[in-house]
Amino acid sequence: MLTNRGFRYLRFRERLTQRQFGARIGVSVALVDKIECGKRPISARTHRLVRAAFGLTDAKINELEERGA
Repeated sequence: MLTNRGFRYLRFRERLTQRQFGARIGVSVALVDKIECGKRPISARTHRLVRAAFGLTDAKINELEERGA
């Protein structure tokens, strides 16, 4: 499962603003900010949206987590 650190690392890796990232996965800027700051966990729905938008496999998520830590 993607954590807030992996979530933020993915956005930085893709060189997207919070607004662009939110638009790409279909969530608000406020939610992106709350997830990145650790104020909200990543829901199963948001996790699915991120996976679909970026074509992430379990292996790629694990890589994001390692690099984002």
